[in-house]
Amino acid sequence: FGPATNIDIGDFMLRVARSTTDTQLSSAAQGVLNSLSQVRLYSNAGTQLARFSTFYNIYFPARSYEFDTRYFEQTPLQDWALMLRSFFGGASPQSRSFRGPQGAPAAAPSSVPIVNITNIFPDETSVAIPITISMEVTGRNISEGKFTVDQIQPDGSAIRLESSRIVTEVVNDGVVEYVNLWNPGVDDSDFTWDSEVPFISNGTLTSTEQVVSSDGVSSIAGRYHYPGQEDWIDVTVIFNSDGGTSSVVSRRPGSNGLASITLVTGGEFQPYRLRVTPDGQVVSEPGSTFIWPEEGITWEYAPAPTGQYNLGFLVEAVGGTTGFASTTVRVNNDDVDVTLRGYVDDDWGFIMQRPEDWFSVSYFPDADFLQTSDLDATEYIFVYPVYDTENDLQAIAEATLGRYDLAVEGKYKAIKVDGKDALEFNFSYTNDTGTFISRAFAIYVDYLNLGLVFSSEALDPANTDANYQLLVDQLTFFNAEEVDARDTGTWTRDTYTDASRYPVPEEWMPGAEDGLFWYYHPNDDPSDPVTAAVTVLTNRGQDAPEILDILIEQELVVKKGYSQETTETYYGELNTWESVTYTYNGQGGQIRGQMYVTVKDDIPYVLLFEAPTEAYAENFRQFFTIMLDGFKIDDAE
Repeated sequence: FGPATNIDIGDFMLRVARSTTDTQLSSAAQGVLNSLSQVRLYSNAGTQLARFSTFYNIYFPARSYEFDTRYFEQTPLQDWALMLRSFFGGASPQSRSFRGPQGAPAAAPSSVPIVNITNIFPDETSVAIPITISMEVTGRNISEGKFTVDQIQPDGSAIRLESSRIVTEVVNDGVVEYVNLWNPGVDDSDFTWDSEVPFISNGTLTSTEQVVSSDGVSSIAGRYHYPGQEDWIDVTVIFNSDGGTSSVVSRRPGSNGLASITLVTGGEFQPYRLRVTPDGQVVSEPGSTFIWPEEGITWEYAPAPTGQYNLGFLVEAVGGTTGFASTTVRVNNDDVDVTLRGYVDDDWGFIMQRPEDWFSVSYFPDADFLQTSDLDATEYIFVYPVYDTENDLQAIAEATLGRYDLAVEGKYKAIKVDGKDALEFNFSYTNDTGTFISRAFAIYVDYLNLGLVFSSEALDPANTDANYQLLVDQLTFFNAEEVDARDTGTWTRDTYTDASRYPVPEEWMPGAEDGLFWYYHPNDDPSDPVTAAVTVLTNRGQDAPEILDILIEQELVVKKGYSQETTETYYGELNTWESVTYTYNGQGGQIRGQMYVTVKDDIPYVLLFEAPTEAYAENFRQFFTIMLDGFKIDDAE
């Protein structure tokens, strides 16, 4: 019904205040919220809308192509207009062709994301052995990614079973959260699919159908007709947190408004499904027919039917440009124990099982361990690493116990796990929950010089023993280095100082020092005129424009036929740079270059890019802009 051009300004400010670490920005956002609360006289909304509404809208189109430029002339909110112009228009880092009102420079524009699937493990997947797909995404201003699962049909078409946002697991203060997080420049990520898909059931018929989840609410769209009637009406079934029907909404006749309705027992409900044809067309069609039960339909994730699936990754930048990649995988959930779920660790090289109704396995970086537990937090499985160690299993066990001032109880016992030598031991501890009885074993991964302790810990000794036996019986190991060597990614990361990290094309490594800079060239060939370089200076107390002026005189003016074109400010996602664009006469013809300077914590960082003039634009698009946008400087601490 037309583009979404307005957002709730209070909800937006609340998200800004919660997300930023900039105290000035957070205070300003809170100031907007305070002002809104002072002028709002009355408000009322349903429980869902009330969570996201402060009842004041502001202009902020979802896509750049939906932006109406007349807004700039009509709005009295010129600061907001400037922000939107910067957000959507952007300024090319190669030219100063774009300027905001009063000539103000704008932020870097979004680029077209490039999605490259670089690795897949294992070759066949199931709920017992989830598949991990490695991706390399290059671009800037990435807004979100979506993951799609399509079941391939015998006729070559595919049925869309899942479409969900790609999120990153982070742990804050011991709490696992999932956030929409993308690194500018190059984003290397591993995506794990657990080989489960949504199933809809009315108690008699169960079928795979696409359930959409957003902001904690799950729903399915379809059509329904009442018993004895032929006309279908479009409906959306909204589920509660337990997977049961919470409510049903439908569009009111003659309007665009939605209203809650009651579906009568015995009527027919058909979910809409998306069929992806072999020529790439997406067609919406009715799915399975469910006789509507008295309590409504239910949904849950369950093991995907055995067969071939297309896994797709759609990444979108601010402004609407997208990148897409997909891969075909085989799922084999025949004869698997559906009461268990697998976890594949491609860093430490093992596959373990957990009960299917437990929390997923998560890594807690502050404590440096892997953990999964039952929902009541009375049973745990932990994996503790011991780095840079020798093949001394007792020392590995004692190092782990020493982290928590614990001691072994009883004697050590030599056992075998997946054919590898292991050392079994017991311990216990008491916390606010109670006394946990623990059984564990230590194992050594020789090619990583890594010790691992796998531990079952529970309040009930019987549960401790059952989960421990699950570890001993089901744990398997693989060579993580060999899996990593299969990765076809074209980018790596280098560091000039401990505080600076940046992406570099794999084939340009390792580079070499020459004068002030560390230089990189295609195929690591110093004779190639295509050049990227980095340095970190010691000029404390000077700002970026001053440093740039010094470097122009020191490094650039001395070049034969040097000519300066422009200087400008480049607002990247991570850093603000002062830059100069120039040309000079090099071997074989004219060379075009750009130098960028930024200062953080009183330390100047410098990037330099050069290439033959006729090849510069292409090299900038493919390589230079990615290195520039991905240049990360850690905080001083």
